[in-house]
Amino acid sequence: MAVQAFAQEQHMKISEYLRAEHKTISEDVWRLEQQLEIGSLSITDVKLTVRTIAAALENHAKLEEKVLFPALEHALGRDDGPLAVMEAEHSRIAALFSRIDGARDEDNVPMLTKELTGMLLNHFSKEESDLFPKADELLGTVEIDESGSVQLV
Repeated sequence: MAVQAFAQEQHMKISEYLRAEHKTISEDVWRLEQQLEIGSLSITDVKLTVRTIAAALENHAKLEEKVLFPALEHALGRDDGPLAVMEAEHSRIAALFSRIDGARDEDNVPMLTKELTGMLLNHFSKEESDLFPKADELLGTVEIDESGSVQLV
C-alpha cells in the first residue's frame, strides 16, 4: 500500500496516516458512486469493487480498533461517546459489506451499495473532524515496520 510505504520513510501522526488511507479509499468510493449513477457496472462488477474496498478497509479498521481506540480510551471512555459511536459504525459498515456480498437481488445490490458509500464517507468525515483532532492532541507519532505493523511512538 502506498500510504504504508510513505509512512515507513518517516514518522507521522496516526491521524495523518489514517487520513491518507481515507483519501485513497474515498477516491474508490466516489468512483463507485459515479459508476452506480450512470449504471456502467454489472452487479458482478459492483460486488467485486465493494470487495476491493472492504479489503482496503479491513486493515484500516483494525488499526483504529487495535491501536487508535485503545490509546484514546483513557481520555474519551469506551462505552459511550465518540469511540462507541465509531465502533458501532464499524459494525454497521461490516454488516453492509456482508449483505452486499450475499445479495442475489440485482435491484438490492445498487441500493445497498449506495447506502454503504454514503455511510463510509460520513464515517470518514466524523473521524476526521471529531476523533483525529483529539488523537493529535493526545498521541504521538506512529512507526510502521516492514511487515506493516503500526505502533505509537
